[in-house]
Amino acid sequence: MIADWWCRTEVKPLILKGILVTLWVITVLGGCAAVPNNGVFARQPLEFSVVGKLAFKDNNEGYAARFKWQQYKNSYVIQVWGPLGQGLTSFEGDGKTIQVSRGGAILANGSPKNIMLANLNWFIPPQVLAAWLRGQPGVDDAYVNAVTNAYGGFDEFEQLGWRVELSNPTLRKTRPDALMTPGRIVARNAGKKVVVVVREFLN
Repeated sequence: MIADWWCRTEVKPLILKGILVTLWVITVLGGCAAVPNNGVFARQPLEFSVVGKLAFKDNNEGYAARFKWQQYKNSYVIQVWGPLGQGLTSFEGDGKTIQVSRGGAILANGSPKNIMLANLNWFIPPQVLAAWLRGQPGVDDAYVNAVTNAYGGFDEFEQLGWRVELSNPTLRKTRPDALMTPGRIVARNAGKKVVVVVREFLN
């Protein structure tokens, strides 16, 4: 199981919940090494890159880590790590398949749903998480109970059983469409809570 890949002081498997994200080419900040493109997934032009912190809480357990997510048109690369780069682990996928690697070794390869359910007992599609990072619901799944703000963006909505709250919006003026992205994302679902704090959003 993924839970066996980290020791108590390193990045935890539950980090997947906040991002399987994912998650998801990368030059890691904080002195971590770059991950080469192994050719498993095509790298289309970069759509956006997010650097930040995430935390997950499920009943009495809680974990936190730093992450970097690079989103391409049909694929992604995510890295998560603990203090001083400990437990640096990569998640690379294309929506249908995800590959998990650490230190050059492949730890798992299969469907995101199967890997997450087998090891974490819950699932959020990576493409939906990528949309949340942009401050929007996933386009392929229905959402309800949306609350919008004065900018025309979303403050809250429910999707796939998760209640998602977006706050601290920042206008990305470099984009032609002037995208408003959240600086903080909180998602709750049946005792589970994921918090993502965006330190940097590049596009």
